[in-house]
Amino acid sequence: SPVKGSYVIRIALIDISERRRLEEAIKQSEEMFRTVADFTYAWEYWIYPDGSLIYVSPSCERITGYRSDEFVNNPGLLKDIIHPEDQLLVGNHFDSIDSDPPYEVEFRIVSATGETRWIGHNCQAVCGEDGRCLGRRVSNRDITKRKGIEEVVKQRTEELERSNNDLEQFAYVAAHDLREPLVAVAA
Repeated sequence: SPVKGSYVIRIALIDISERRRLEEAIKQSEEMFRTVADFTYAWEYWIYPDGSLIYVSPSCERITGYRSDEFVNNPGLLKDIIHPEDQLLVGNHFDSIDSDPPYEVEFRIVSATGETRWIGHNCQAVCGEDGRCLGRRVSNRDITKRKGIEEVVKQRTEELERSNNDLEQFAYVAAHDLREPLVAVAA
């Protein structure tokens, strides 16, 4: 029994090596995730059911001219940059975060510099193991160059069709003009 006025010191040793190993594994896993997510070429983001953004990849700046923190601090910016002519096409889709099946659409945005860019948008609701919606995972790719090439191909196809029609008309007229003398000679 301790003497009055004295203190008893008890030392407890706890092995925390397993906890440290798990913490290190989590840290490495998060680092690998960040590396993959932050160095993707696409503009990726995750939006919660309440409309707040929990992650926006840095590549958004290359595509939109806006930094990731600008989107995180103002989730409405996602809709604000949609080209006015494409607002109806995708506006309602942006409002239904947790109910849509996988969705793909192409639309235009207006970048921070005023440039119009084409976006290939793919998204899907993400659900937890319990079926509860955790938000939506989105991947946007800049498809401006592809859309430009498609437009050139479309214009050239239309030019070829016009040229073919003109050639058919010429062939018809030429055939008619060649047949007239033959008909006269035969008569």
